Amino acid sequence: MLNANENLTLGDLGSHIPRVGSFVGTYVDVRPRAAGAVIAHDRRERFGDQLADRGRFCRGPHLPPLHAYFDRDADPRPRSSHIGQVCCQLGLVASGRKLDTAQICRHAARVVSRSSPQKSPSRRDRRRQETINDIKAAARTQLAEGGPTGISLRAIARDLGMTPSAVHYYFPGREALLDALIVDGWDMLAMALRARYEQARPLPAHERWIAVTRAHRAWALEHPSEYLLLYGHTGLRVTPSGGRGVQKAMSKVVAVLFTMMRDALAAGEIDAERLQTATPAHFRQQLADWRETTEEMAGLPDGALIACLIGYTQLHGAITLELVGRIPPQLQPTALFDLQMAHVSGSLNAPPPPW
Repeated sequence: MLNANENLTLGDLGSHIPRVGSFVGTYVDVRPRAAGAVIAHDRRERFGDQLADRGRFCRGPHLPPLHAYFDRDADPRPRSSHIGQVCCQLGLVASGRKLDTAQICRHAARVVSRSSPQKSPSRRDRRRQETINDIKAAARTQLAEGGPTGISLRAIARDLGMTPSAVHYYFPGREALLDALIVDGWDMLAMALRARYEQARPLPAHERWIAVTRAHRAWALEHPSEYLLLYGHTGLRVTPSGGRGVQKAMSKVVAVLFTMMRDALAAGEIDAERLQTATPAHFRQQLADWRETTEEMAGLPDGALIACLIGYTQLHGAITLELVGRIPPQLQPTALFDLQMAHVSGSLNAPPPPW
């Protein structure tokens, strides 16, 4: 039998709470000292075997001896309803102060557990991520050599010394792998644009537009096959089959354009009223429906949305023509691109005041 004077841990006390319906005692008024001593001794004997049979399920700071929880001098002050229910179920005449202390200790232990720093990735997780990165790198090589149709999971498995089923474990099919490449591409492009925008924020709208569009073109020239994959100029598909992940990644790039537009509107550098007046009524209704689809466009007038569309389509068209080799060889691509973007900015900006 467990010695009643043996120190118990916090987990021991919590693990010995009888289930509802198996009460071993009822609440007894033990304010008289003699009655309290008898009852406490009797309950120590009755609970001893139960406490000894049950294993400890958690470790914690040592609590006072077991007999301390069968306090003969129970505090007669009113207890909370929760404490009263616990005392009734346990048949323990313990003071409310001690039970409250135990509950606070257990709560503190849970808080400490939740607030502990996250563990670093395990070796297995690191190896898994390395394998995914290797598969993507091999797929990018195939994409550059033969386009999306040239990507073969079986060929990737052969190049990496893996079985085809192992590659399929990470990417069920080619479409899933393409979507992963598209998400990575949008993320990298968005990071490049956002970084350049932050650097050019103090500049006027015209110079800021030129700076960000140059960054857009520079990324496309460094990753031509991925850029064409993002915008569907691959002969494989026009609209990505990916779900929210692809759309969310794409929205990061578009958000930079909307951010520039808001800044230009706030500074009065976009002639939104002129653009809105030139927009047909039926198309303005379509713009209103489009505005409801994303938070980035909330509050932008129709003229600003038109300016975004004009700027974005001309930016993308100029880059795509260069990537697919449709620029006349007699022309210098960089000078032509800067001229085109300057014309776009000039056509959208508000005229200077007459004074």
